[in-house]
Amino acid sequence: MKSRITLVIFCALAYVVLTSSNSGYSRNETGATGATGCSCHGSTNSINPTVELDSAGIPVLSYVPGASYTVKLSGAEMSGNSYFGYELSLVKATGAGSGSAAQAGTWGTMPSGSKTSTSQKMVEQSTRNSASGNMYTVSIPWTAPAAGTGSVKIYGIINGVNGDGNTSGDGAQIATNNGLTITEAVSCPTATVTATDSLLTASATGATAYQWYNGSTMIQGATSATYIATATGSYSVAITAGTCNVTSNTVSYTLPASGINDLAFTRSIKVYPTLTSDMVHIQVASAAGLSYELYDLNGAAHMNGSLTEHMSTINLQSLSAAIYILKITDGSSTATFKIVKQ
Repeated sequence: MKSRITLVIFCALAYVVLTSSNSGYSRNETGATGATGCSCHGSTNSINPTVELDSAGIPVLSYVPGASYTVKLSGAEMSGNSYFGYELSLVKATGAGSGSAAQAGTWGTMPSGSKTSTSQKMVEQSTRNSASGNMYTVSIPWTAPAAGTGSVKIYGIINGVNGDGNTSGDGAQIATNNGLTITEAVSCPTATVTATDSLLTASATGATAYQWYNGSTMIQGATSATYIATATGSYSVAITAGTCNVTSNTVSYTLPASGINDLAFTRSIKVYPTLTSDMVHIQVASAAGLSYELYDLNGAAHMNGSLTEHMSTINLQSLSAAIYILKITDGSSTATFKIVKQ
């Protein structure tokens, strides 16, 4: 026996279909909380309905969050069944079968003679409908739910009657692919790297982890959104965002002849405090030709200027609390310092 599934058609629907043998449509919402199958009318007619999700007329098995689709229920019956009805539901896969399934997405404009019921969880025929060419099809616009909803399921049933006032020759069948699973499409972000001199900055929506590479060589400990290149090479970063693992573009960096963070040059500069809420002091033996630039970890420049003899002060009060990179250069040598603004 098939397992109990929420928002599908219970065997109680037998009553619904029996009472609709004259009209060909359901007039009771029992079908919104039914089971996966029942035998109704004792008919030999074969409807064999199916459910599907269409995108521009093409059946799909995944949805893009927020995109527009058409939910389609169709079945071909044997001759003699002139009137038809249906019940259709589309719910979150999480909870389906446990009695707590929730409506997934949003139904669009209902076809003539149809209605939503049970808090939008079910769509059903509200007036009888005739079919053309022994094929019954109902198509309803549907807007996919927000990202993170996960898989959804589609359930449906069609009943066909001849309208003679009794159940002989009538039929009702649940979709052969009842509970069709439609997965949420995963859209991975694009990872990009930009370079401001030696400061490399990675950008990727939703990124939670970073790993920098120079060519195919992984750089040990380089696991933040920024990296200061210390050698000539081609740099890229691998990022993790949700279930996505994406590699960025490659940027080239050439180490200046005098090197980056030249040790002799760096040792001649004193920067303090590096943890501050306002002022940062830069002390040098000689300020001739020295300039500074202050970047955030996204590579955006916030301040720049020339250093004065012996002591310069930078006021960070107007900046947001964050980590910044202070770069000092004389045109040939460079020294960089990490500044934490509280």
